Amino acid sequence: EHLRRAINRATAPEVVVRHADAVPSDFDARRSATWRTYRYTIVNRSEPDPFLARYAWWVPEPLDLTLLHLAADPFVGEHNFAAFCRSAPTGSTVRRVFASHWHPVEDDVLRYEIRARAFCWQMVRSIVGTLVETGSGRRRPGDILGILRGRDRSRAGRVAPPHGLTLWDVGYETLQPGLDPAVTQRSPR
Repeated sequence: EHLRRAINRATAPEVVVRHADAVPSDFDARRSATWRTYRYTIVNRSEPDPFLARYAWWVPEPLDLTLLHLAADPFVGEHNFAAFCRSAPTGSTVRRVFASHWHPVEDDVLRYEIRARAFCWQMVRSIVGTLVETGSGRRRPGDILGILRGRDRSRAGRVAPPHGLTLWDVGYETLQPGLDPAVTQRSPR
């Protein structure tokens, strides 16, 4: 508890430690994680919000939340995400996504949340950019599965800016017994 408070005093508000535990000496924070959750925040109104500008992407064109929900569903499951990852010389782009959904947070503020075992470089931002194109009507929700299956980065949408993205949570099965990261969640309707 003392260590947790000390870290929070040194890093808050940008980084906050909610829980700290002793771990085995072979523990690796990155490789021992069983899932990660990212959140991406969008301000969706005709004028920007100066208080959220540092932490959210301002999208002035109207987004249809129903289209966003429908387009988010196909990401759940195990897929090759090559179309949504920045190309890398080696390594697999197959990832297992446990949850992919949108939440209205407050007036004209939307949040996308995605949980997976792991992510490739720029995967979440590429997904969000493509979802925004769908929510604005430039793509159809049914296009998402074809983009996934096509594995061609040029078929997906633009990469969303980095300032809306937050690593929200990381799960460690050995530290959180009974937690089942494989519980899939679909978009709430």
